[in-house]
Amino acid sequence: RPTVGIFLSPQRCFVTSELKCRLKKIAFKVYRRVPWLTLVTITPFDIEPRYAEVANLGAHDPQYWDLHDGTQIVHPPPSGLSREIVEEARGRAVLCLPGSLSHEKGFGFLADTLAADPGLAQRLLVVAAGKVLPNARGSVERFTSHGGKLVDRRLEDAEIESLYTVADAIWCCYAPGYDQASGVFGRAMQLGVPVVIRSGTLIEAVASGTSLPVLVGEFGDAARMAKLLSLPLPGRLKGAELSLHGERIQSWRQHFIHVVENALSGRAAP
Repeated sequence: RPTVGIFLSPQRCFVTSELKCRLKKIAFKVYRRVPWLTLVTITPFDIEPRYAEVANLGAHDPQYWDLHDGTQIVHPPPSGLSREIVEEARGRAVLCLPGSLSHEKGFGFLADTLAADPGLAQRLLVVAAGKVLPNARGSVERFTSHGGKLVDRRLEDAEIESLYTVADAIWCCYAPGYDQASGVFGRAMQLGVPVVIRSGTLIEAVASGTSLPVLVGEFGDAARMAKLLSLPLPGRLKGAELSLHGERIQSWRQHFIHVVENALSGRAAP
């Protein structure tokens, strides 16, 4: 029967330093030729053309359009956690890193950034909310001792979503080995919240095709990042600009659905 496979990590096929990744690439180059099987990456080919070697079609990650109900983007309600953050901010801008806290997600680099400018926490409340993973545990004391707010526990979905309603920016500056579609970036992007990202990443390429405000830095350069964050943050998308942005999100949603439906019905992709 017609089958669709959603390819979540095609970037691993292009890691030439690992034998298993080279074998994975060969395997998926074969899989994409299997009759009635359609492999769909969650990054469009116009953003990453190499993925056409290991998949049949590319579309935008559902995490880039899942807040859209087909008519509009649904904004999440506040939670006890989001209210607590607003109260603690006392008028300061808020930078959030939601979700699991790891080296790959840049938690250690964020701690280094706070340490690089002792006055940064007086102007900006930096919140890391999610379970700290073992490879980032060593950064906890440095983060909290320099003014960061840590919520070290598994958050409920509603709590995570509420963070985007109070954040003035979302941290998406991930380690160089972590370059893939991102749900944290996707939810911020849908809601028009400015993001902090690493230069040269896939998510930077996605953001460049939208009106989303971005702050671009180099991973590991804490002094430069601290200087960037000490400047006034760009504003969230609002009004007509946010409405137009929502129309783009809707088109991504429709395209993904059409790609999957057409593949399952045996029709050619749109």
